Amino acid sequence: MWHKKAKGRKIHVCLTKDEIAKMLEVAPNIRDQTLIYFGYYTGFRVSEISHTIKSDISFDDNTIKVREGKGSKDRIIAMHPTLRKVMEFWTETIKPDGFIFAGRKGKSLGSRQIHRIIKDTAKLAGIAKNVHPHTLRHSIAQNLFKDGMSIVTISRFLGHEDVSTTQIY
Repeated sequence: MWHKKAKGRKIHVCLTKDEIAKMLEVAPNIRDQTLIYFGYYTGFRVSEISHTIKSDISFDDNTIKVREGKGSKDRIIAMHPTLRKVMEFWTETIKPDGFIFAGRKGKSLGSRQIHRIIKDTAKLAGIAKNVHPHTLRHSIAQNLFKDGMSIVTISRFLGHEDVSTTQIY
């Protein structure tokens, strides 16, 4: 049921753990590497990545909050131990006071910038697939499923209202 192609939909591109590791290895700078870690381990949509602010990350509770995700819904996810280490380093080194991934003048990185970073890094890694920010979301879902996580749990993690939405991943 997980791998079925939904009627009228294309099968989503997913990256293996090795391909994710290769992207992280070749990322040209710490910002791009952190962005890839963040996008993969949170499964956030590109707009959710773009709008994450420092106060959304709680190292005390080991969580990250999505404010007004798709459908204007909030959700809180547990922070993966690897991501926690990366985000502790990022917040201590960069010291963001607003958006976690800020561009010029403290504004958030836009969707296009994030898209370019992900696509360019995949190309540098020699990945011939059509990789974009949502690919990281599909990839974490697939990899969690392969590791034995239930589809219901993955659905909650991704912020889907209906498990059938997760099944197309």
